[in-house]
Amino acid sequence: MTKLPNALAILALLLCVFGTLVFTEVIRPFRDMSIDGPLAVASWGVGAAIGIAGFFRKGRSIALTAISVVVNVVPLLGSLALLWALSHTNFAWH
Repeated sequence: MTKLPNALAILALLLCVFGTLVFTEVIRPFRDMSIDGPLAVASWGVGAAIGIAGFFRKGRSIALTAISVVVNVVPLLGSLALLWALSHTNFAWH
């Protein structure tokens, strides 16, 4: 039986997978990126928060917790950087 902190880290990894599948439209619950995009970003954000909260629990696997934080923060920062870049362009190059 897994301990609660390790189960939280696994949940964070599953949220990362869910967010990635929604963002790449493999799982298409709404078929509209204006809804799927924020859903994926929220999934990565909650996964990162759960992973960070796992660092403060006793009986955790440090490697599993660190991996769960990194795999949620990297796509979260990447998608936020993409949104920032798109908001600062005028699409004149099209």
